[in-house]
Amino acid sequence: ARHALVMQTNSLANTVLFLAHIQTLPWRLSGLSVQSFFPSSHASHFSPAVSRSKPRNRLEHLHRACSQFRMAKKDIPEAVKSIQDCLQEGALGKTKSWWENYVKGSSFRGCNMATTRQAMEQGVRKHGVREWPPEGRVQLGMALLGAAPFTDDKLAGVLLLAEVCLPAGDLDGMASWQSACEQWKSLFLSGKIADWNICDWFCVKVLGPGAARNGGEGAKVVLAWSHLPVESSTVWLRRAGHVAFVYHIASGKKAAGDELFYQGFVADCIEASEAAARTGQEANNSSSSQSSFESENARFAHTGAGWVLRHCLLAQRQPTIDALQRLKPILSKEGMKSALEKCQDTSVKGRLLRESRVGEGHDAAASSNGKDAKGKAKQQRSASSLSNTLDTGTTAAKPKRNAQAGAGGGEEDVSLSGGKEQTRKRKRTKRS
Repeated sequence: ARHALVMQTNSLANTVLFLAHIQTLPWRLSGLSVQSFFPSSHASHFSPAVSRSKPRNRLEHLHRACSQFRMAKKDIPEAVKSIQDCLQEGALGKTKSWWENYVKGSSFRGCNMATTRQAMEQGVRKHGVREWPPEGRVQLGMALLGAAPFTDDKLAGVLLLAEVCLPAGDLDGMASWQSACEQWKSLFLSGKIADWNICDWFCVKVLGPGAARNGGEGAKVVLAWSHLPVESSTVWLRRAGHVAFVYHIASGKKAAGDELFYQGFVADCIEASEAAARTGQEANNSSSSQSSFESENARFAHTGAGWVLRHCLLAQRQPTIDALQRLKPILSKEGMKSALEKCQDTSVKGRLLRESRVGEGHDAAASSNGKDAKGKAKQQRSASSLSNTLDTGTTAAKPKRNAQAGAGGGEEDVSLSGGKEQTRKRKRTKRS
């Protein structure tokens, strides 16, 4: 009787599987994998099961998989709240002040990276997120990444996507990847990702590694962001389109660049960096309603391009030099310096730096951070020192040594007529 019951149960499960296989679309829309319901004997033909714990039979496996997505939908807000509570408990006022001073215009709870990772992992364990279906895990990461106003919550979302979703294969396959990219794009456009800190963390932890798991087609979806016009993008979205691959362009230890993605990938990165820098400069010069925001952040269009082109220079030197030559009238001094940081040809490096654009209003970052004022003050001090040198016949460093000597009781005469010999005589007289 028991054997007959098991056979009937398996027969019922097989019937449901057959119906599910016929109507694939509703199951796929619900985030479930039909293949996960098959027994282990068919594991070589289909993807791994949704549930990690072993069910007693196929019917239990079916019931568990069908109920998990409903649980995930209900538990996403609760999991977000749980992670946010953990972040708030670990927040420190000193850390909050440091971060908000370092990343201007962003709000922080006050958590360091270790505390943020611990809060994320605690929430994942508490709500059994690893047992959720892929769609549920990805949506939890999206909810945290789109949380406002604290950057700590967004970083927890980045870590969840990078350390839970990517290793589990939740973003593998072009359908899943394109869907996720559209959601991330909407987060950029809605202002949820709107500073260099969260943008770059997201790029190097999620966007680049996720594209690498989906090959050349996955990379092209992201690279297209850098070519978007100002009207339908933000400086951060365009920056993400090429900064995502900053560590995938050149590597001496593993496959990278064209070898990792496709032939012409590095050339496409160069083109994307150049396009983003040009669009950023056009936005900076335009008089549209969006221009004030773009002008304030124009620096990051240039530094992002410089960062990526620095690595492109190691992979394909001449095409990168050609791109920098074209960008001379556009790229800021800061961006050009970043791009040429690893350039070994001093003549090319010196020429490009000399010929790159310099002048008032050209470097938005330097103005925003007070670097222009510091540079002018430094130039004034240098001019003053040079003037003193010409007047007294001494070097600029001399007054400092003189002051130290004077404090020790040996006054020096730094006049042009006195010279070193007179100084020695005065010291000997003083000591005697």
